[in-house]
Amino acid sequence: MARTSNIFKKPPLLTTKEVSELLRIQRAKVYDLVKQGVLDGFKIGADWRIKSDSVEKLIGPLPTDYFQPLSLGAKKQKKGKYN
Repeated sequence: MARTSNIFKKPPLLTTKEVSELLRIQRAKVYDLVKQGVLDGFKIGADWRIKSDSVEKLIGPLPTDYFQPLSLGAKKQKKGKYN
């Protein structure tokens, strides 16, 4: 049986930016929700990661079309004057 790829599935961890966009709140409020225990998150170095399950408990199932497939080795494009 062929294994299916996980690149289109919901990631188990979200960045504070992703959570703020999903909840339509400022990133500072995301940090507050983590400190209050509403969202389950932890630090990796200087960056926070939020468990997607805790976001789903707060708002319901996350939209699968929100998440982009993983890019393997893709270069970040520079934004020009008209982008």
